[in-house]
Amino acid sequence: MSKIKQKISISDAEDKQIRRVWDNQRARWYFSITDIIGVLTESVDARNYWKTLKNRLKNTQNQLVSECNQLKLQSSDGKSYLADVADADTLIKIIKIIDPTSIPAFKTWFEHVDVQNSVKNTNFRSEEVDTNSPFDDLSTFKENELSTTLEAPADIYENKNEIVVQFMLPGCDPSKLILSISMQTLTIAGVRVAENFNTYVNTKKIYEPDYILKELQWGTFSRRIELPTLVDVDNMTATEFQGLITITLQKIDINKKRFIKIKSI
Repeated sequence: MSKIKQKISISDAEDKQIRRVWDNQRARWYFSITDIIGVLTESVDARNYWKTLKNRLKNTQNQLVSECNQLKLQSSDGKSYLADVADADTLIKIIKIIDPTSIPAFKTWFEHVDVQNSVKNTNFRSEEVDTNSPFDDLSTFKENELSTTLEAPADIYENKNEIVVQFMLPGCDPSKLILSISMQTLTIAGVRVAENFNTYVNTKKIYEPDYILKELQWGTFSRRIELPTLVDVDNMTATEFQGLITITLQKIDINKKRFIKIKSI
C-alpha cells in the first residue's frame, strides 16, 4: 500500500478532481472511491489501490463492499464509464480503515458539499430568500469556515420509536435554515445576520467602534450529526420555539416482521 499523506486538507483543486454524482431518488451524493483514495494517499495508481483493498475487504468486511455502487462518471477522455462510488457514510468507513486520522477533514468536506447542494436545490431559496440575502454567501465559504460545533450546540435523545435532535439557534430565521438528512446523518446549516438582528433590537445601526464587549457569533454555520440508528428520511418533523429547533426522526426497525397473505389469482 502507498503512504498516507501527513496532513489532509482538501484544497479547491482536489475538490474539483473528486468526481461525484447526485442521486435524486436517494437524495444524496455518490463520490468516486478512487478519487477519494487519490486525495487520501500518495498512490500514483489509486484505482489499483482500491482494487487491492476491495479484494481484501471482500474476505473480511464484504458487507462494506456491498454498500458501494457503480455509476457512470466522466473520465479524463470526456467519456463516461462505470466507476465504483459510495455515499459519505460508506466512505467514512473506508477511510477509517485506511487512515482514521483523516476522518474529521473528510467529514467536514462532505458536510460542505451537502450544504452547497442544499443551497442550490432547496425550494425556499428561489421562493423565499431575496437575491441580496447573505445566505447566498454559504456557497463561497471553505469547508473549515462552515463547520463549528460552537455555533450549533445540540441535544439528542431517543425513545422506543423516535430520535429527537434539538438545536439552540437564537438570531436565526427558521425559514432560512437548511436541513439535510440521510438514513444515518443529519446536517443543519444556516446564517446569523448581525445587521438584521441589530435592526430588530435597535433601529439605529451599531458600528464597530460603538462596541464595549462583543462576544456574540455571527455568520454561516453548519453541523453534521451522526445518528445512533437508521431513520426514515421521509418521516421527519421540525419545529421552532423561541430559537429552539426541535427535529423529530422516526426510527427504522430493521428487525420488524410483516406477514403477507398470498392471494390466488
